[in-house]
Amino acid sequence: MALSTLPQIDCLVLATVNTVPEWHPEHGTFEPFPVHAWLIRHPHGAILVDTGVGIGNEVIDEWYHPDTTPLLDALAGVGVAASDISALVVTEVGDH
Repeated sequence: MALSTLPQIDCLVLATVNTVPEWHPEHGTFEPFPVHAWLIRHPHGAILVDTGVGIGNEVIDEWYHPDTTPLLDALAGVGVAASDISALVVTEVGDH
């Protein structure tokens, strides 16, 4: 089904990565960066693309020191409740 108009897409900032470990290839030039999620307001319901870096992971916390925003808070910031989400897309970078 083709869309007659493009849906609204909101960019959510779910975390800021504050450091990288010394072995990381960008350690010498590192600058903090945001971790985004995307909310697509589709006519059949909101689609959430990615959900942040997670919380409570000792390795992630030690290596990257992320400042996180809870997903429900980020959604509420754009006027969306968890019950409004009709689909979730989780992307991943890596070799498989």
